[in-house]
Amino acid sequence: MRALPYVIGVRPASPGLAMQEVLCRQMLRLMADRRETFAASWDGREVILKVFGHPWKARLHARRERRGFQCLGQLGIAAPAVLLHGRTEDGRWAVVSEKIEGAMTLLEARKAAHEARQRTILLDLAGRELARLHAVGVLQEDLHPGNFLVKNDRLVALDPGQIRFLGRPVGRTASIRQLAQLARILVPGDQADAIETVRAGYVAARRWSWGHAETALFWRCFVRGRREGIRTTARRPLYKGRDHVRVRTRNCLVVAQKAFSEAGDLGDLAANLDALMEAGHVLRRGGGTLVSRFEWARQDVTATRFADGGLAWRRNGRRCWLAARRLSILNIAVPRPLALVEKRRTCLSSHSYLLTKTISGPILPDFLRDGQVSLEDKRAVVRQVFAVLQRLAKYDITLDALDLKAILVVDDRPVFMACRDVTIHRWPARFRRRYREQLRKVMGALTALGAGPEALGVPVALDEIPRFA
Repeated sequence: MRALPYVIGVRPASPGLAMQEVLCRQMLRLMADRRETFAASWDGREVILKVFGHPWKARLHARRERRGFQCLGQLGIAAPAVLLHGRTEDGRWAVVSEKIEGAMTLLEARKAAHEARQRTILLDLAGRELARLHAVGVLQEDLHPGNFLVKNDRLVALDPGQIRFLGRPVGRTASIRQLAQLARILVPGDQADAIETVRAGYVAARRWSWGHAETALFWRCFVRGRREGIRTTARRPLYKGRDHVRVRTRNCLVVAQKAFSEAGDLGDLAANLDALMEAGHVLRRGGGTLVSRFEWARQDVTATRFADGGLAWRRNGRRCWLAARRLSILNIAVPRPLALVEKRRTCLSSHSYLLTKTISGPILPDFLRDGQVSLEDKRAVVRQVFAVLQRLAKYDITLDALDLKAILVVDDRPVFMACRDVTIHRWPARFRRRYREQLRKVMGALTALGAGPEALGVPVALDEIPRFA
């Protein structure tokens, strides 16, 4: 890849115009051999340059991009104007569009909204603007916050290559599915008030009547999308992603958070990981597992080594890493996973390592036995443990082999450690059985410690499966 900045020559489609030089300053997105997106400058102004390089569809993709922006403008939808289009010097196709100054993506706007009132205004705006798109027959099939900009209380549509122009208002079922998807994207947890703000803004803009059937469809799509998002988002860094770095050699794979990888050499860390763990403070050894705490690149790290073996490579480190990421997606407290390392020693022997940020606190049984802790504090922590299990149950998720010793209490908050299996159930009957088994196991362990739900006054209903309204 050429070092930025550099110039790409674009020959305009209009005959008689000279070759135009576009100075590319920053790579915004790269899809190898398919599409490159740059922040660039041309004719004395800041622009966005998209270069399409598909072997036989590049011209079609460029035409769809250009015509899509034109159709959005004709429908009264805010969208960037196309300034230049044509072929590049190397035979690819390019589209130059204006850069919307002073705008931010919907995701950036959500992160910047620190006050509750700002978040409410943004969620209501998103619902109303989506309704406006649907009312004129615009269906964005790749619905994510990066495809919309926020400026002056309006949404600016991007990526018209993924937009369908229906010529009629979007149907009720398709609209509710996209509304649920938008609510799932903008509301990372399951805050009912925030979700209701998005839904109410949309329904008011479309002037719909909303009944039980629409509510059931909305929540069904919301839960289904969140479950699928938990699966795919957790695994994404194994293959791609902007916030993680992947280093692969012949017998080793390292996947690390980008900020963690920038602190030192990942290859050197992977090669010397066993020595670092042995030289550090060993917390637990046995059963094919070694847990050690050490310092690397001025960071306090806790590493867990798993001895994986056999013809079926179990990859216990990867299972724990995926479990931690899945729980964090639902805003459940876990030690922040910093890196995953997998080493293949022989065809029947391997080691996997999970590196997390070190946290300190008593395990839940010791916390409940502590006589200096008030009954009210114990009751609050136990309530939070059951609240986590009930929140997971809304998405048909259970924590298999959950052990109270794997729960730390940090700042009066339970932190779930090394959950090896976070099961997203496909069959409702199996989930209900596993959920009740999980509750009975936790209640039995708490009762043995003298801190059962009845003793602490924490009501738990075995027959009631938590669901969204």
